Amino acid sequence: TVIAAINPKGKYDPTSDLSVNVGLGSPLLSRFDLVLVLPDQQDSAWDRTVSEYLLRQNSGNRNKKNLTGGAGSGDIWPIEKLRAYLAHVRTVLFPEMSLEAAQ
Repeated sequence: TVIAAINPKGKYDPTSDLSVNVGLGSPLLSRFDLVLVLPDQQDSAWDRTVSEYLLRQNSGNRNKKNLTGGAGSGDIWPIEKLRAYLAHVRTVLFPEMSLEAAQ
């Protein structure tokens, strides 16, 4: 069993073919038994909930309500913690910005 994931080229257009949206030719896409499209609903509240959950899972603060200081107190991460987190991401994950994101 092979499971694969791909992001669209730019913004997903539901009126275009899948092959156009993801930049893969139809012959390659035809090799998959099942293709499931999960469109982003662009909901900032949901994005914040998911990102806080992911950060909480990787920060050792699993018992806190959120990463902003507990049950919504509004505190933010100290600059030292933010710098340490960004340094970790740069050295472990090696993120690269796409040309589109840079614009």
